[in-house]
Amino acid sequence: MLDRRRALSPETVAQASALVVERVRILSGYTDAALVASYMGRDGEIDPAELLRGKSPEVALPVTRAEEPLRFVVPDGPLELGPLGIRQPTTGRVVEPTELEVVLVPLVAVDWSG
Repeated sequence: MLDRRRALSPETVAQASALVVERVRILSGYTDAALVASYMGRDGEIDPAELLRGKSPEVALPVTRAEEPLRFVVPDGPLELGPLGIRQPTTGRVVEPTELEVVLVPLVAVDWSG
């Protein structure tokens, strides 16, 4: 499955990402939330980066550092590649996991049985 996803063209990933972002933005849980956690796509994943450009809700991204616990940060500047090769904030407001009202996570595959 991962190989199939990685083989997708950038255009296909961009189209799918735009569709997912469009649908997320109309979900009541998302539109009612003040703070959402998301991720930055890589290797053919759906990339919800466009959500960062919205006015609300605020979007926090995971930050990983060697020997430190995972943190979520609302970015206030550019993103850079972290130790896992994923774009992450270098500066911003650190938020507690309990503040997050919605958490978007990547997945490899899903079928009708879950």
